[in-house]
Amino acid sequence: MQLEILVFFSQTWTPVEEGPYNQTWAATTVKSNLESGAYYTPIAVKTKPDTKHANDEKLAETLWEWTQKELAAY
Repeated sequence: MQLEILVFFSQTWTPVEEGPYNQTWAATTVKSNLESGAYYTPIAVKTKPDTKHANDEKLAETLWEWTQKELAAY
């Protein structure tokens, strides 16, 4: 299992210097370049995640509910 995780992450690492590129693009591009709820990989490539967890609707719902609860005070 540990080797499997290492192999997975070694294929998905983004260099530290490039880490903020995608978020910066999303924050500064015109709204017409974005689709709400879409998943973008660096840089600005709309894609569908292919991992089990990324496609788990129940997990997404749980995360959404948790996020809403945590932000309710703000």
